[in-house]
Amino acid sequence: MKRFAALLTAVTAIFLAAAILWMTAAPKLTERRTLEHSIEVNRLNAELSAMLADGMTPETAIAALSTDPQVPHITFLPPESMDGSAFTASGSGGTMICPVYVHGAVTGFAVYAYAYPMREFSDLLVLGVLGACYAGTVVLLLLIRQRILLPFRRLSDYPEHLARIPDAEKLPETRDRKFGKFIWSMNMLGDVLRTERKRSERLACQRQTLLASIAHGVKTPVTNIRLCTEAIRTGLYSESETAALAERIDTNARKIQSLVAELISASASSESTYQPELSQFYLHELADILRSEYAPRMELLRIPFTVACPSDRLLQSDLYGLVRMVSQLLENAVKYGSGEGITVELLAEEDGVCINVRNKGELLPEEELPFIFDSFRRGSNARGIEGSGIGLFTARSIVQSLGGSILARRIEETSEMEFTAFIVD
Repeated sequence: MKRFAALLTAVTAIFLAAAILWMTAAPKLTERRTLEHSIEVNRLNAELSAMLADGMTPETAIAALSTDPQVPHITFLPPESMDGSAFTASGSGGTMICPVYVHGAVTGFAVYAYAYPMREFSDLLVLGVLGACYAGTVVLLLLIRQRILLPFRRLSDYPEHLARIPDAEKLPETRDRKFGKFIWSMNMLGDVLRTERKRSERLACQRQTLLASIAHGVKTPVTNIRLCTEAIRTGLYSESETAALAERIDTNARKIQSLVAELISASASSESTYQPELSQFYLHELADILRSEYAPRMELLRIPFTVACPSDRLLQSDLYGLVRMVSQLLENAVKYGSGEGITVELLAEEDGVCINVRNKGELLPEEELPFIFDSFRRGSNARGIEGSGIGLFTARSIVQSLGGSILARRIEETSEMEFTAFIVD
């Protein structure tokens, strides 16, 4: 509001300055013009007096003076048509009257009339135009404030409000071309955040329940193992009974192992939940998004980057799921590659789409390739590099949710790792 008031004040000051400048300059221009005309009229009047003194008639003398186009219109009046007052060529308008003397006596009066084609642009008209421009500018500023600035200010506070209050009410929908799509997108973002929050809360509750169940389940086998080891240490049982104790210890250890495996499996499955959102799009749209998202970053990292889409195709799939999947592969390529080049190739097949991501760098051993898509599994080239082992697992989860498959292979001829995802259409 303060900035808008300052802008309005500045516009008002500019128009006031223009009006004051005109009111100051206009009288000076008029005064200068009148002075110039007075000098010219006095010269013409002296020439007219001289011509009449030489015996020329007023009509002939005026005709001789009027040959110059710069000369004003001249009318000669006999002395009886005016009172006997003396006139000088110092009028303020477009008409000046001067007495004509012949041998010291007034023989008549000459009327010099100047034509001003632009005279209609008077002070009132100029000020009116300035006032209309000022009013139009103020109305335009008010419309910008009402239709753009105020709605945007309300919208700009909504993301923070949504972050602090996940269940905040949606923004009212509007058909405004400027903000309609933005409001729809913000409401969609709110729906996604609410869905993700509920999903996270549900998973957290399930994890707590699972942990409590496993903790309770581990407690009994651990107690049994401790009792058996204590009995062996104190010699409570004979040698023939020790074998039975060892079997009991082994049985309880297997129970613990089974519970730990269940915990790991539950942890992995909680990470793999992905619900695709299917829509129709062309393959080149996926290529365009990947270029716009990663080309500037690769340029900063000085990594040669290419996204090839030699043939286009209309797909029924999850566009942003595929973007997320390829992003996981690209993040790994940047992290574990040598920086010599990354290539993405999108190929339209008869029954689907093949997505290849290749990067130069250290090749993984052949025996590791079948396991690198497992949860929390990292390759031998990850030593000293920060990571969690979830990226490739997430990529596989997305591909599998779309009914596809993904695999990795070594290209020893070019020292490249290639990840290939096939998405069924």
